[in-house]
Amino acid sequence: MNEETLERYRRHDGFFKEAFSNAEVSVAFFREHLPREVVKEIDFGTMRQESTEFINADLSHLRADLLYSVEIGGVESRLYLLFEHQSEVEKWMRLRLLGYECEIWREYLRKNPGSETLPPIVGLVLNQGPGKWEISTEFADLFGEGVNRIPGLGDYLPKCRHLLMDLAIHEPLEEEREVVLATVLELMKRIKERDVLRFLERCLGNLEELVDREGLEGLLEGIFVYCYQGESAVDYDKIRDNLEKKASGKLKEKMRTIAEQLINQGVEQGIDLGLRRGIDLGVKQGIDLGRIESLREDVMEAIAIRFGDVPRVISERLGEISDKARLKELHRAAIREERLEDFERLLS
Repeated sequence: MNEETLERYRRHDGFFKEAFSNAEVSVAFFREHLPREVVKEIDFGTMRQESTEFINADLSHLRADLLYSVEIGGVESRLYLLFEHQSEVEKWMRLRLLGYECEIWREYLRKNPGSETLPPIVGLVLNQGPGKWEISTEFADLFGEGVNRIPGLGDYLPKCRHLLMDLAIHEPLEEEREVVLATVLELMKRIKERDVLRFLERCLGNLEELVDREGLEGLLEGIFVYCYQGESAVDYDKIRDNLEKKASGKLKEKMRTIAEQLINQGVEQGIDLGLRRGIDLGVKQGIDLGRIESLREDVMEAIAIRFGDVPRVISERLGEISDKARLKELHRAAIREERLEDFERLLS
């Protein structure tokens, strides 16, 4: 596994994209989390992953989503999966999602200028948690209750909703039937709860099964990278000592290989930064820098969603902040503040 791939798997959005780009994972997910009557009409043999680079292209690096084309009841359709991993639920997610879907339709017409119809889009939001999703999924609710008292007005407003899979309340190991999907979702849930050891202990049997499956080698490697990245309180030695007594030889070897790759990369990063205090310090520093950058991008994404383009001065000031608690506070402020000027004052 090269350094670029390792870096992708370290991030929440990177692991999501890599895991759900695996056909076994994505098909199992849609089979379980789309309405049963829709699933019966889907020809999963026609399902293909499509590019999303055209969606809000200037901010594509801050958005985690996947788009699939598929036939539903013989009709060309789209399944759009949006991944939400911010610490606070985004109030305007329904508006964001509708905007993204409009861009998907525009791209479809660009590629099919003679078409007289649009493909249906089924939008689904995957909330990683740990905060529970407590806002409506109905777009019409954004207009407020007063609209319902005005005769006839509702007939001219958009009426749609998105599906929701909320990991904050979902228990993958108990509720998912497919082993590979249950394992991926369980890790995504526990890593947000800072409980990677619990994941590894509970999913040891699943991992033993997956290590022998064809076509899942890259995903299994990604699972271990994501495990090691996501739990700063647990070092490699603790994970190894906890699991190597229970794991099979093949699984042990896989774990060791990934750990060695991460340690070596951590040492190189440590040297580049002038840190020469050994392997552990290099790895921990590399992991910490990745988390700080992730927090900065969360803040910029919230600003972009609320106010449009992120001003250069704000981007530069955020780049100077390396305190994780401060960045989390600014992320909440970016969601809360009514005006961009009010947020900018908090940076001074």
